[in-house]
Amino acid sequence: MRELPEKIVSEVDPQVSFTGFRPEWAHSFYAPRLDIGEYERPMRRFNGRPVKPLYIFGADNRIAYKDTTWPWGLVGKVFNSDGKMGTGALIGKRLIATAGHMLPWNSIAAGSWWMRFVPAYYNGVSLFGSSVYSYVSDCKGYNTSGDVTGYDFGVCRLYTPLGNSLGYFGYNGYDDDWEDDPYWTLLGYPSAVAAGQKPSYQTSISVIDDDGDSNGGLEIESEADVTPGNSGGPFFGWWNGDPRLIGVISGEEEEYSFPFSIDKVNVAAGGSGFTNLMAWGRTHWPV
Repeated sequence: MRELPEKIVSEVDPQVSFTGFRPEWAHSFYAPRLDIGEYERPMRRFNGRPVKPLYIFGADNRIAYKDTTWPWGLVGKVFNSDGKMGTGALIGKRLIATAGHMLPWNSIAAGSWWMRFVPAYYNGVSLFGSSVYSYVSDCKGYNTSGDVTGYDFGVCRLYTPLGNSLGYFGYNGYDDDWEDDPYWTLLGYPSAVAAGQKPSYQTSISVIDDDGDSNGGLEIESEADVTPGNSGGPFFGWWNGDPRLIGVISGEEEEYSFPFSIDKVNVAAGGSGFTNLMAWGRTHWPV
């Protein structure tokens, strides 16, 4: 379902936890072990300009990895009945966060749809085992009367509670006091890296600006390297050992600066709208 922002926030339990979970068996590392060896219409910004996930800034800094440790194995590849492929991440016992445009709204409107999440997807199967994946039973996103990048996030309930055994990320709001500091990491399955068959990461990313509105949507701008397949990927940082998403990858934009310069940025969707939606998922789909 697509809901209005005010309806989402009215249905959130304010006491619901926002932290991540690491099972006792899972080792935790602050960097993954390296691997040796599109959507139908563009999103638009609050200002109405279209966006696409296409920008690379200088050398492509994304690196493929092969790792099931926590939290690197919590990211997975998303497939859906609209023919899209992107990225999602576990944020609850049976919840994933992804981009709103990764939810198969066309198929849902037609009355027949499916969506599949494969954690630690690597060359066609999960590194946890060929049977480790789950289809989605329900999904929730925002109704913005059109596709708006600042609200381009969705929460999905899985049939299988993968988070019980694998763990999950936490989530957090964003403060513009953190801009220009290299706190953030991006994970995903871009087709430009290993043809989207292996996860990749980029770290030490700085946010350079953000744009928000009164309902909690936030466009978090950076020069992270983003191409198709990164959509829905977690954009996260660490809070005393707890990895928390501040948003998910949405698209790219050109910022026009006076008098003639054009600055290219990639955009993650976050803000209180994002945290409210994740909290709604933990409130209503807890187990």
